[in-house]
Amino acid sequence: MPHMLILESYLPTGQAFEVILKREGWDVTLSLTAQETLEALQHHSYDALLVDLDMAAGDGWRLLQTLHLTHHAAPIIAMLGQESDQQQRAHALGARIVLPKPVGRKRLLTSAIAALDKA
Repeated sequence: MPHMLILESYLPTGQAFEVILKREGWDVTLSLTAQETLEALQHHSYDALLVDLDMAAGDGWRLLQTLHLTHHAAPIIAMLGQESDQQQRAHALGARIVLPKPVGRKRLLTSAIAALDKA
């Protein structure tokens, strides 16, 4: 069973992603901050990460930058607002897939499977 770590500061959204992925056979760990995510990564390995880059405190970008500098191996799916012009920056920092928000069920699942294929 693949395991995804989700960084999403808005708990209801994170929980919705968790339900969607679990129904498709994924194991899911939710994290609300970059610090929680980094701690989780120290104790477990994950098959993919889903990271909200548009968090108020900038945690998503900080996490992406930290993972890029440490050459973290798990594929990263990044989420950005639809109007964002930051997709190239996200890819340069290691995001394999960049999704415009809002992210629907079908796009989430397609991206999760694609992330595993690119691993």
